[in-house]
Amino acid sequence: MKIHEFQAKTILGAYGVPVPKGEVVTTPLEARDAAERGLAAPSC
Repeated sequence: MKIHEFQAKTILGAYGVPVPKGEVVTTPLEARDAAERGLAAPSC
């Protein structure tokens, strides 16, 4: 079975598995703000 990451997070969360929070950013400023809140991971 193939599922997307967001689907896996929903399924795992429903069963009590801790999943990291995240958000979509589109600008460097948004990325900085998210990183300061601890929500962003560097992309490759």
